[in-house]
Amino acid sequence: MVKVAIEECAERTIDSIHKIEDIFKLKPCKSVMRLDLNLPHLKVLRFIAHASQPQTISIIGNSLDISMAMMTRIIDKLENHKLVERDRDTTDRRIIRIKLSAKGKKLAKECNDCHKEHIINMLNGLTPKDREMFIAAMNTITEIISREGDKK
Repeated sequence: MVKVAIEECAERTIDSIHKIEDIFKLKPCKSVMRLDLNLPHLKVLRFIAHASQPQTISIIGNSLDISMAMMTRIIDKLENHKLVERDRDTTDRRIIRIKLSAKGKKLAKECNDCHKEHIINMLNGLTPKDREMFIAAMNTITEIISREGDKK
């Protein structure tokens, strides 16, 4: 009985995620499209942009579940586009941390602003009460998923 309920919950979650993706329809900003970057590149850029300090390639890869081989290619391409910089540790030269360049920071801000504008336009169609309910639901979902993530 519990198995059926979990499977049904999983199916409903998948359906909801697809509907939310369709509603938000977040597309890469124009600057990203010109650089020919794909989703893994964008995920890495976003991770670096939101990190409190430069991270090693292995930390970024492990956090995003991307292999080291793929991470090296991603970082190389981002570096070729001058979006990130490799920063050698002063005490241990084997440690290389990745940080956004000025161009990378500008691109990350552009993308964030573009997505924010798109979401604002979508939220403008909601009543104030619906916006409150939407934010409460998003907070609940985030809290539940974060708790589950902490268990791993």
